[in-house]
Amino acid sequence: MESLWLYYAFAATVFWGMNCAFLEKLLEKGFPVSLLMALESCMALPLFLGLSYLKGTAKQGIDMMKDSTEVIYLVLAVSVSFLTATFFIFHSIQAKNATLAGLIEVSYPIFTILFTWLFFKQFHLNVYSGVGGLLILGGIAVIYIKG
Repeated sequence: MESLWLYYAFAATVFWGMNCAFLEKLLEKGFPVSLLMALESCMALPLFLGLSYLKGTAKQGIDMMKDSTEVIYLVLAVSVSFLTATFFIFHSIQAKNATLAGLIEVSYPIFTILFTWLFFKQFHLNVYSGVGGLLILGGIAVIYIKG
Protein backbone atom coordinates (compact mmCIF):
# COMPACT_ATOMS: atom_id res chain seq x y z
CA MET A 1 0.00 0.00 0.00
CA GLU A 2 2.99 2.29 0.44
CA SER A 3 3.36 2.72 -3.33
CA LEU A 4 -0.36 3.30 -3.94
CA TRP A 5 0.36 6.98 -4.54
CA LEU A 6 2.52 6.00 -7.52
CA TYR A 7 -0.29 3.99 -9.12
CA TYR A 8 -2.72 6.88 -8.61
CA ALA A 9 -0.24 9.35 -10.10
CA PHE A 10 0.41 7.10 -13.09
CA ALA A 11 -3.32 6.57 -13.63
CA ALA A 12 -3.78 10.34 -13.61
CA THR A 13 -1.14 10.75 -16.34
CA VAL A 14 -2.85 8.11 -18.48
CA PHE A 15 -6.24 9.81 -18.16
CA TRP A 16 -4.80 13.32 -18.63
CA GLY A 17 -3.18 12.10 -21.84
CA MET A 18 -6.44 10.59 -23.03
CA ASN A 19 -8.29 13.77 -22.05
CA CYS A 20 -5.88 15.97 -23.99
CA ALA A 21 -6.19 13.84 -27.13
CA PHE A 22 -10.01 14.09 -27.06
CA LEU A 23 -9.82 17.76 -26.09
CA GLU A 24 -7.63 18.66 -29.06
CA LYS A 25 -10.13 17.10 -31.49
CA LEU A 26 -13.07 18.86 -29.85
CA LEU A 27 -11.35 22.25 -29.82
CA GLU A 28 -10.24 21.82 -33.45
CA LYS A 29 -13.93 21.75 -34.32
CA GLY A 30 -14.28 25.19 -32.71
CA PHE A 31 -16.12 24.10 -29.55
CA PRO A 32 -16.11 27.01 -27.05
CA VAL A 33 -13.74 26.54 -24.09
CA SER A 34 -15.99 28.31 -21.60
CA LEU A 35 -18.99 26.15 -22.52
CA LEU A 36 -16.87 23.00 -22.25
CA MET A 37 -15.71 24.01 -18.77
CA ALA A 38 -19.32 24.71 -17.75
CA LEU A 39 -20.49 21.32 -19.05
CA GLU A 40 -17.63 19.50 -17.31
CA SER A 41 -18.51 21.26 -14.06
CA CYS A 42 -22.18 20.31 -14.43
CA MET A 43 -21.19 16.66 -14.90
CA ALA A 44 -18.65 16.72 -12.07
CA LEU A 45 -20.99 18.17 -9.42
CA PRO A 46 -23.50 15.31 -9.11
CA LEU A 47 -20.84 12.66 -9.71
CA PHE A 48 -18.41 13.74 -7.02
CA LEU A 49 -21.04 14.97 -4.60
CA GLY A 50 -22.67 11.54 -4.86
CA LEU A 51 -19.33 9.78 -4.40
CA SER A 52 -18.52 11.84 -1.32
CA TYR A 53 -21.88 10.92 0.23
CA LEU A 54 -21.44 7.23 -0.65
CA LYS A 55 -17.95 7.20 0.87
CA GLY A 56 -19.22 9.06 3.93
CA THR A 57 -16.78 11.93 3.46
CA ALA A 58 -19.25 14.72 2.63
CA LYS A 59 -20.12 15.39 6.27
CA GLN A 60 -16.43 15.33 7.24
CA GLY A 61 -15.57 17.97 4.63
CA ILE A 62 -18.55 20.17 5.52
CA ASP A 63 -17.66 19.94 9.21
CA MET A 64 -14.06 20.89 8.44
CA MET A 65 -15.25 23.98 6.55
CA LYS A 66 -17.57 24.93 9.44
CA ASP A 67 -14.70 24.65 11.92
CA SER A 68 -11.91 26.34 9.99
CA THR A 69 -11.77 29.45 7.82
CA GLU A 70 -8.34 28.23 6.68
CA VAL A 71 -9.99 25.16 5.15
CA ILE A 72 -12.52 27.40 3.37
CA TYR A 73 -9.72 29.56 1.96
CA LEU A 74 -7.79 26.46 0.85
CA VAL A 75 -10.88 25.01 -0.87
CA LEU A 76 -11.37 28.33 -2.68
CA ALA A 77 -7.67 28.53 -3.62
CA VAL A 78 -7.69 24.95 -4.95
CA SER A 79 -10.87 25.59 -6.95
CA VAL A 80 -9.74 28.90 -8.43
CA SER A 81 -6.26 27.61 -9.33
CA PHE A 82 -7.73 24.42 -10.87
CA LEU A 83 -10.27 26.32 -12.97
CA THR A 84 -7.68 28.89 -14.06
CA ALA A 85 -5.15 26.19 -15.01
CA THR A 86 -7.85 24.30 -16.92
CA PHE A 87 -8.87 27.47 -18.76
CA PHE A 88 -5.29 28.18 -19.83
CA ILE A 89 -4.39 24.61 -20.85
CA PHE A 90 -7.57 24.36 -22.92
CA HIS A 91 -6.68 27.59 -24.72
CA SER A 92 -3.08 26.44 -25.17
CA ILE A 93 -4.25 23.22 -26.81
CA GLN A 94 -6.64 25.21 -28.98
CA ALA A 95 -3.89 27.64 -30.03
CA LYS A 96 -1.24 24.96 -30.81
CA ASN A 97 -1.86 21.26 -30.10
CA ALA A 98 -2.25 18.83 -27.21
CA THR A 99 1.22 17.33 -27.57
CA LEU A 100 3.19 20.57 -27.24
CA ALA A 101 0.83 22.06 -24.65
CA GLY A 102 1.13 18.89 -22.56
CA LEU A 103 4.90 18.82 -22.81
CA ILE A 104 5.07 22.40 -21.48
CA GLU A 105 2.41 21.75 -18.85
CA VAL A 106 4.49 18.93 -17.42
CA SER A 107 6.75 21.61 -15.90
CA TYR A 108 4.17 22.35 -13.19
CA PRO A 109 6.16 20.46 -10.48
CA ILE A 110 8.72 23.27 -10.63
CA PHE A 111 5.98 25.72 -9.70
CA THR A 112 4.68 23.32 -7.06
CA ILE A 113 8.09 23.50 -5.38
CA LEU A 114 8.09 27.31 -5.63
CA PHE A 115 4.56 27.83 -4.30
CA THR A 116 4.88 25.22 -1.55
CA TRP A 117 7.88 27.15 -0.30
CA LEU A 118 6.32 30.63 -0.80
CA PHE A 119 2.95 29.86 0.77
CA PHE A 120 3.79 27.23 3.38
CA LYS A 121 7.57 27.51 3.95
CA GLN A 122 7.98 23.81 3.09
CA PHE A 123 10.73 22.51 0.86
CA HIS A 124 10.53 18.93 -0.43
CA LEU A 125 13.32 19.10 -3.00
CA ASN A 126 16.31 16.77 -2.93
CA VAL A 127 19.18 16.23 -5.35
CA TYR A 128 17.30 13.70 -7.47
CA SER A 129 14.11 15.70 -7.82
CA GLY A 130 16.25 18.80 -8.48
CA VAL A 131 18.00 17.04 -11.36
CA GLY A 132 14.61 15.91 -12.66
CA GLY A 133 13.38 19.51 -12.56
CA LEU A 134 16.43 20.67 -14.50
CA LEU A 135 15.78 17.99 -17.12
CA ILE A 136 12.19 19.22 -17.42
CA LEU A 137 13.43 22.80 -17.94
CA GLY A 138 15.93 21.55 -20.52
CA GLY A 139 13.13 19.73 -22.35
CA ILE A 140 11.00 22.86 -22.40
CA ALA A 141 13.94 24.84 -23.82
CA VAL A 142 14.38 22.26 -26.62
CA ILE A 143 10.65 22.36 -27.41
CA TYR A 144 10.64 26.16 -27.48
CA ILE A 145 13.77 26.46 -29.63
CA LYS A 146 12.81 23.73 -32.11
CA GLY A 147 9.00 24.04 -31.87
